[in-house]
Amino acid sequence: MDQCFAKQKSEARNKNNVNFCVENKDTPKSDVVVAVIQGVPVDVLIDSGSTISLISSALLKHFDCAHKPSFRILRGLGSQELETTSYVTLPIEFDGLTLEVDLFVVESKFMNTPIIVGTDVLNREGVQYVRTRDSQSLTRKATNCERVMAIQSDKSISVNTPLTGDQLQRLLDIINKFSEYFISGTATSTVNAGCMTIRLTSDTPISYRPYRMSHNEILRVREIINDLVSKGIIRESESDYASPILLVKKKDGSDRMCVDFRKLNEVTVKDRFPLPRIDDYTDRLGHNRYFTSLDMATGFHQIPVSEGSIPLTAFVTPEGHFEYLKMPYGLANTPVVYQRSISKTLRKFIDSGDVHVYIDDVLILSRTIDLGFHLLHQVLTALTEAGFSINLKKCSFLTEEIEYLGRKISQGQVRPSPSKVKALVESPEPKNVKQVRQFLGLASYFRRYIPNFAQRSACITALTKKGVEFNWGKEQQAARNDLIERLTDEPVLAVYDPSLPIEVHTDASSVGYGAILLQVHDGGHRRVL
Repeated sequence: MDQCFAKQKSEARNKNNVNFCVENKDTPKSDVVVAVIQGVPVDVLIDSGSTISLISSALLKHFDCAHKPSFRILRGLGSQELETTSYVTLPIEFDGLTLEVDLFVVESKFMNTPIIVGTDVLNREGVQYVRTRDSQSLTRKATNCERVMAIQSDKSISVNTPLTGDQLQRLLDIINKFSEYFISGTATSTVNAGCMTIRLTSDTPISYRPYRMSHNEILRVREIINDLVSKGIIRESESDYASPILLVKKKDGSDRMCVDFRKLNEVTVKDRFPLPRIDDYTDRLGHNRYFTSLDMATGFHQIPVSEGSIPLTAFVTPEGHFEYLKMPYGLANTPVVYQRSISKTLRKFIDSGDVHVYIDDVLILSRTIDLGFHLLHQVLTALTEAGFSINLKKCSFLTEEIEYLGRKISQGQVRPSPSKVKALVESPEPKNVKQVRQFLGLASYFRRYIPNFAQRSACITALTKKGVEFNWGKEQQAARNDLIERLTDEPVLAVYDPSLPIEVHTDASSVGYGAILLQVHDGGHRRVL
């Protein structure tokens, strides 16, 4: 799904699109049978041209069932498109055969029959629908629907939330209100809260020939370039600057085009706007119980590049010379410029402590569900007015446990993220000093969770000193295993509570020194912060 939900919905409305329509009265009638749901007889259209099953919103009011969030774009004749935001699971009785069916909810005005059963049911093992000239296995009833166009499920996007019932519907209503800005794929809108300006310490142009690539790589780069041009992110260039590109494999095996801006970054004046300290954020969680995380969609490509800086972003491929109109990945100041832009947009929420922002990750904190809804609506209003787009697939709404910036947060506790711990556990045994530094860098990310970290890692750290011969022996391996074991025991830190007293515990030795903060809770129980 390359377009946002609201745009697709708007296009459909402008064309008077519907998914169910009378096309020709001479067309053979579709198959309608009478089935029973929760004791209520209903007309069910059996449609072998539909890949999913549907229910009208009007009929749904008569049944006791829970809505489950799922965004889908339904496509009918001529690629007509219709949005559905939830589905229900109901038992349908067909002449003694009872099936649990997932039914996607559609507005009644688009439905000529209250329920459509598609091939998701007809193709189930053990389910058979037979109709001949004289008989059929299900009772058929006349209908005024001459023909129902084939409905196909496009991409499905689940909404990550534990909410149910009225609370879920309230959330879906908010998402629908801002649906134009919930997108999948590359954002094409432009943010009005910031701009990328590049200042250099040298006027000498940085220009390179393109790196050599295989034929298949050249074809892939051509596809990526055409896509970026069509979305207004880049354009052809005549700049004196020309940084080279390379293709990098993503985790899923697809290719990412990266511009090698290293030489440009060496002469770039660094932007000193501060990035937040992650530990400071975890210390400010307080008594908040509900968390909503928003992930900005291809955020860097939404920030415009100033006219004078556009030529500096120029790059070369084996087939052309291009430059960025929107902020590219890989520039020295890209994260900082984005942080400034989104911090400016959400300043009042950041200052009140209701929102934490780290580059393109936004976390909304609340003590109650109602406050969470209120803040979500206000934050979405601020973000969308500034032009930010949001990746719905990576968002979580009003959960009591959430992973944020490598931490797992819940009920006043902070744990290291399992994915981060897994990366440390699966890291290979270091074979040289560079790999030792990599291991220590990853392990240091968790130093707050490991008592006496400096002491425990001292024999490994010693290998990074100048003049020390590299020798990874039993002592180093034992220290590595000890650090990993401490983390896999699921260490827990408490969230700072400003209303409780604080104790500082210190220790020192010839190897190092350190301190920890504790707070005294009810009953004298001390918890490490």
